[in-house]
Amino acid sequence: MRRLPTDKFLFYLFNIFLYLVIFKDEAYKGYNDEAKKINETDGGILEEHKGFKVLKLSGSHYDMGLQYGKLLKERYLQNRRAWLNFFDKKLRISHESLLHVWSKTESYIPQEYVEEMKGRADALDLPLEEIAVMEIMSTMAAKKKGCCSAAFWGPATVNGELYHLRSQDLPLDTAIDPITSTPVYENGIIVVRKPNKGFASIFPDYPCNIGIEGGFNEKGICLGWMDSASADQTMYGIPVNLRQLIALDHASNLDETIEILDSSKTIGCNFIISDSKTPEGIIMEQNTKYTYIGKWNDPTESQGGSWSIDHVVRRTNFFINPLLSSTQREIGYNKNIFLSIFFPIFCHYVAVSRGIEKNLGSLDLNRTMEMLRAAYLGETYVPFSLQRVLFRRESFNQWVACPKTGDMLFSFAQNGKSAHESPVFHVNLFKLSKSK
Repeated sequence: MRRLPTDKFLFYLFNIFLYLVIFKDEAYKGYNDEAKKINETDGGILEEHKGFKVLKLSGSHYDMGLQYGKLLKERYLQNRRAWLNFFDKKLRISHESLLHVWSKTESYIPQEYVEEMKGRADALDLPLEEIAVMEIMSTMAAKKKGCCSAAFWGPATVNGELYHLRSQDLPLDTAIDPITSTPVYENGIIVVRKPNKGFASIFPDYPCNIGIEGGFNEKGICLGWMDSASADQTMYGIPVNLRQLIALDHASNLDETIEILDSSKTIGCNFIISDSKTPEGIIMEQNTKYTYIGKWNDPTESQGGSWSIDHVVRRTNFFINPLLSSTQREIGYNKNIFLSIFFPIFCHYVAVSRGIEKNLGSLDLNRTMEMLRAAYLGETYVPFSLQRVLFRRESFNQWVACPKTGDMLFSFAQNGKSAHESPVFHVNLFKLSKSK
């Protein structure tokens, strides 16, 4: 057999080395258009892409509820059992208590979303209230979450466009189906939603409640929320997850988004809200009594140990506004950077902030995802490495979006690994929804 000359052999070996070392983390730069239709019903479609699944919903709210229930029935029932078991066994909140809260909350819910619950109920052959109690859970379990979100634009990015990130953080063993032993995080799916009366949107989802953790719509509105435990809160209003879905369905600018998110408030929480048309990102901190709406250069952003970053807004799970901060009711909010190693929530804020600062001016879709993963691996702030071990800093999903182009990079936790250690994939809202 003819052998390659030594110089050519070394040349090929060198190129393979370059590919493995330099490009091994770049696989998510290409868009995978290939999709296999798994199932279709009543206008809804469930697709399988390479490494992930996409659920497409369209029509009236009742139609979308029906499609969701039929196409995700097995996943929904697994997650339902997992969360009910988690609430009962770990939080000591009974099914009856959830039903009681729903009886008080029902009157606040817009009718079109009640219709969506009815669609799911009919598809799953469950009473309406059994669908509704899943919506209540997102509010009652909020203090168990630890998330982050940020938006940056103008001189902070490589091209001036707006980019938005979010990480949904929970220990991977938080909720497990007692029958199939399937953890909730294994049922992650991308949902593309196109209501008859509203805007197309995209977001990561875990079949359970109707509300969402964050995403963006075809009008360039992008948002993500973080709970921030406050002494001033109530269960009676529109659950925060559902308010976010309402905003993506109906808001086309920042003012409309703020109006929706600031109505019928319930628990203490932070929002990062951005609009790619302006472009601009803002912060909203709220509890039932007060709301703070801030920009990156507001004096409030430099309170205590916090600091502002040029054309960047970001939050983890604590208030910075002094009035709202005074209602903070749990430990872990000390904003002294030298003590942050003992306070996981502020340590989280520092790790993400330093990652952003390190890449300021060069942030784009890929660089932002790389930065986020590096922060969660403890590479931007050493104390955060220790926090990941001590406080189970695990992530269900992470995503980065450029709402103007419709692009989203995302990763789901899988096979016992957090999202920041799992493969990254790419989708595009406009391609999947054909809305532009």
